Formats: sequence, structure tokens, C-alpha cells
Amino acid sequence: VLDVGTGSGILSLFAAHAGAKKVYAIETSDIAYYAQKLIDSNNYQDTIVLLNKKVEDIKENEIEKVDILISEPLGVMLVHERMLDTYIIARDRFLKEGGKMIPSSSTLYFMPFCDETLYNNFKMKVEFWNNSKFLGVDLTSLYEDALSEKMKKVVIGPYNPKCHVCDIPVSKYFDFTSIKAEDLLEFSVKLEYKIPKATLVHGIGCWFDAVLG
Repeated sequence: VLDVGTGSGILSLFAAHAGAKKVYAIETSDIAYYAQKLIDSNNYQDTIVLLNKKVEDIKENEIEKVDILISEPLGVMLVHERMLDTYIIARDRFLKEGGKMIPSSSTLYFMPFCDETLYNNFKMKVEFWNNSKFLGVDLTSLYEDALSEKMKKVVIGPYNPKCHVCDIPVSKYFDFTSIKAEDLLEFSVKLEYKIPKATLVHGIGCWFDAVLG
């Protein structure tokens, strides 16, 4: 098993506990020190080999080809943290033909929503600039600019699906077993919806799933 971006080492430990004969845990950051402590304290030092380096820097003779590739490479809006690129590179370099990837695929979804509460909360955060008498200074000329800048921000967190203004999302499917790394660098999604009634649209809600098999 090869664990890409092992972090604390928890997925590598799960793999060893499940019966893997050999696990390669790759981690570029200093958290690798703590992963090694967990590996040692759980008596898996003979099963789990920790490599504190980038996948790209690992030589072909440092690890064997593996049967299973595991990782938690999914960032904000699926691709934001760019870990998927490394996951695909690891697949191309170290996964045996016909080997298993966990996760094996993911689908990114897009739905327009209307959320007056969220919108008004954002407006309140720039009300400072809607002040014509701030210690003798009129700030209002910057209010529209401040509001526009605020409304461009991505909101990271949950929202109520009851805010959706249509029933069917637009989706983009990613097959990690076959996709090329360059296909993750740039892609487009056509957003087209049938909205049954007149409504405000405050934004596009995005989420994704992942197939662990």
C-alpha cells in the first residue's frame, strides 16, 4: 500500500491494521516526525516505511510497485489544495497495472442558491464604509467598491440545501484511475439550469462526493 500525504499516518496505520504486508507512507511536511512516533508506538515500524519527501523526489528503487494507492487528497471545492496532482503522479509512478485507488473517483456539483441571510450578513460586514460622517470624513464613495469586493469572496462552509432554486445540479466527474494530471490544472464547466420561478440568485453552491472503492 502507498499512502500519499499521510499526515499523522492514520491511513497507513489503518492499512497495516487491516493486514497490509508493507505500507509506504509519504509526507513532505514536518508532521512526518509525529507520524513516525505513532507508527513506532503502535509497533508497526516493520510494516510501515515513512518517507519524508515529495512523491516526485522518490527514486524508483526506493519503493516497490504497490497494489493499493490511498490518500486524502480532496481540498476545498475538490481541487483547491492541489493534492490531487500528486495523487495522480503517484498512480503513474508506483501503482501496479490493475491496482486499486482509494478514492477512485469524485463528482463535483454546482447549484444556484438564494440565501437572504447570508447576503445580508455580508452586507453588514461592509457597513463601516456606508458612513458619511466618520470623524469628519465621508467614506461612502468606497462603499460600493467594498461591497463588490466582499461579494467576490468564496464562502467555505455548510449551507442549507433548501436555498437551492432548482432541482438538478450541474456536475463534473473525475475518474482518478485514468485522468491525466494536466486535466486537473484547467477545466471548464457549463452552468445551465432550469429555474421554475423568478428568484434572486445569490451564488453557486458547490460540493463533491468521493467513491472509496
